[in-house]
Amino acid sequence: MNCRCLNTFFYALILLVVQSITPILNTPFFAAETDAPVDPAIIQAPALTPNGFNNDVEKAPPRELRKPPVRAEFTANKALAQELKLRGLSDSEILWLGEGKDQYLGLMAPDFSGSPVGNVLILHDNQQHPDWPGAVHALRTELPKNGWSTLSISVPYFDVKVPIPKREQKPAAMRKSAPTLEVNDKMDSVDQNERKSENESTETPGDAPPKNPMESASEAIEARANQPPTEQIEDKVLPSVEYPKEEIPDIVEQRIRDGISTLQEQNTLPIIVIAVGLSATWAINKVSKMQPSDIKGLVVIDPVTPLGIDGFDVDKDIANLKIPTLDITPTTGQRSSASQRSRTMKKIGSRLYQQRVIAGSAPNFGQQHHQVVSSVRGWWKRYFPLSF
Repeated sequence: MNCRCLNTFFYALILLVVQSITPILNTPFFAAETDAPVDPAIIQAPALTPNGFNNDVEKAPPRELRKPPVRAEFTANKALAQELKLRGLSDSEILWLGEGKDQYLGLMAPDFSGSPVGNVLILHDNQQHPDWPGAVHALRTELPKNGWSTLSISVPYFDVKVPIPKREQKPAAMRKSAPTLEVNDKMDSVDQNERKSENESTETPGDAPPKNPMESASEAIEARANQPPTEQIEDKVLPSVEYPKEEIPDIVEQRIRDGISTLQEQNTLPIIVIAVGLSATWAINKVSKMQPSDIKGLVVIDPVTPLGIDGFDVDKDIANLKIPTLDITPTTGQRSSASQRSRTMKKIGSRLYQQRVIAGSAPNFGQQHHQVVSSVRGWWKRYFPLSF
């Protein structure tokens, strides 16, 4: 009787548990997720393509390409122009001459003395700029106090590097070693071959130690480095944007003509050209071929013989000048022979040539730039006592 009561009790308990679990099992598994509010960002998310890529990625604008390279001279000119604007120079004093990629900087300083005398076109030395400290800056800024309007223009950079000559190989007779060394080398090679054959006969392929992967990688890198460049790599090398050496003298001539035209637009007063260093060498050669009516005088400051280009001889070219010429030279560190130029002009009996040696000066005229300005003013008064 007791067993039957216990069985009935357990059956009733099991039935009660099943009835209490049944509602939970009938509830949907994702009911909590479907009833919860959905994030708007998820609804607005772009759909994916069948391949799993976002369509908006394909519609994105292309990446901006690198800016094309520019000449070093133009980059330096832009930096100088920005600096001078911060110093207070107006747009009328900062000029951009030339067109397109051939633009270059010009700095105009009009006469403010009230008694205009003439115009000066200034050419700085190689790899400098139109406001270079020293003689160029002093001439550009001090001559306007004395009746001169100055225009200092940029000059193309000239690469002064000279290629190193190839090393000459020794004759074959000198490369031969002594006979005794040759015999020893042959004996060593025979011994090495015998040892190699013995090792190969005794060792089996399975006994050889495994090769270090780092050694094989380094050998591969060395082998690739020793290979000549392929055509594909050579095609990717971009050409230089700098002016070729042989074109620079003609470019300087064209810039001299542009500077003369710019000054003639300001007034009709006479024009002289002042050139420093390598620019003086270009000017001596080019000005002699121009019309004397455009340029009334030339001032050259420490001309230098160019390296890596032919057809320019300062001593010969200066003898062809038919206009008054002032040759300003430092006392020490002359980059070309001033005494040779003086002898050349005396030999031909030129009365238009004058040489002025600045006492105690070096090529950059560090503390003597005021003497350079005074020399130009005194030379002008001597050769041009009357106004034009």
